[in-house]
Amino acid sequence: MTHNPSSLSRPSERIIEAASRLFFRQGYCSTGINQIISESGVAKASFYTHFPSKEALAMAWLRQREERWIEQL
Repeated sequence: MTHNPSSLSRPSERIIEAASRLFFRQGYCSTGINQIISESGVAKASFYTHFPSKEALAMAWLRQREERWIEQL
């Protein structure tokens, strides 16, 4: 039996990963919070526990990307 790694990750990680996929696919402005919640599989309350707004999520996503770029140097 195989496991989906995203199903084992923390909700905040699943939210950021879902947002990343959606931002790349359809752009930041065209991506809604409800889409991110649906794609990440978290409850709406969980989303807002981790990120008070879409802008806060975007900042966390950008910080994560920056950390990954720095690790690759």
